Amino acid sequence: MAMTRPVRVAAVQASPVFLDRAATTDKVVAAISEAGANGAELVVLPETFIPCYPTWIWTADSLVVGAELYVRLCEQAVERGSETVSQLQQAAREAGAVVACGINERDDGTLYNSQVLIDAEGEVMGYRRKLMPTCPERTVWGRGDSRDIRVWDTPLGTLGALICYEHTLTPAKAALVGLGEEIHIAMWPSFPEQGDLLSVETIETAMRAYAWETQTFVIHASGFQDGSFTRANREAQGGDSASPLIDAMAPMMAGTTGIVGPNGRHLAGPIRRGEEIVYADLDPRERLRAKYLVDAAGHYARPDAVSVVIHDHDPPLISTISE
Repeated sequence: MAMTRPVRVAAVQASPVFLDRAATTDKVVAAISEAGANGAELVVLPETFIPCYPTWIWTADSLVVGAELYVRLCEQAVERGSETVSQLQQAAREAGAVVACGINERDDGTLYNSQVLIDAEGEVMGYRRKLMPTCPERTVWGRGDSRDIRVWDTPLGTLGALICYEHTLTPAKAALVGLGEEIHIAMWPSFPEQGDLLSVETIETAMRAYAWETQTFVIHASGFQDGSFTRANREAQGGDSASPLIDAMAPMMAGTTGIVGPNGRHLAGPIRRGEEIVYADLDPRERLRAKYLVDAAGHYARPDAVSVVIHDHDPPLISTISE
């Protein structure tokens, strides 16, 4: 369903409660309620917000604390059809808003970095999993597959979504463009405020570039680490014997949350510090203005020279073949 009218959207920057599904879900529900009360029709929350992004993978010796923290993350993770999802559904329905929330999704003994989308009536539109966990993320999450390259047609317009460094997957971006994406949902964790390969500047560059390249509106929501999160993280990794990197990195960690127009300029934000909800009104005419120069899915595409193929989804682990 094409985007035909202005849409008010919200991006949430907040700190999860470390490895606490119930308390973090309460924060999500409160944010959805606040955004809905302020007129938001689409609310985007950060990457793996429930129960938290496993920040320890960047600071800890995975052989020493990794397995135990993985168990705790599994115990607090979210399963499809669970009470946690029901709470998000109720919050979306009461707010009258489409909700996109990042979760650690548990499927038996494997976790996935997932996004769940819920419509304004409280119905689950679907899930998608991160196609390729980045660097040490591969120690905690499995991979998505071609079923996770998708869009959702909604009364607000056609929504697409990616997570974190998936935004470097150029074929995936091209696929979403070709599928008709109009509003892009981007989820990120907390990042160092300055750095070489990992920094919030990287996120901001990626988000502006995505909007400009695809002529979409981009809503990017990042996590944030408050003091209580850092203390709980340190305690979980051994307290006084925990890696000094935890305290060394804490002052550097920030988020970057904002909303970008199809011209690559921020309509709201980006904010880096603290917990906040940012809002913007998306005018579909701005997409048409951008497409006057470049329409990545139309007059500026060259499928005769370069194209993208979305493969059938991965085969099951076990199948039965009859002779």
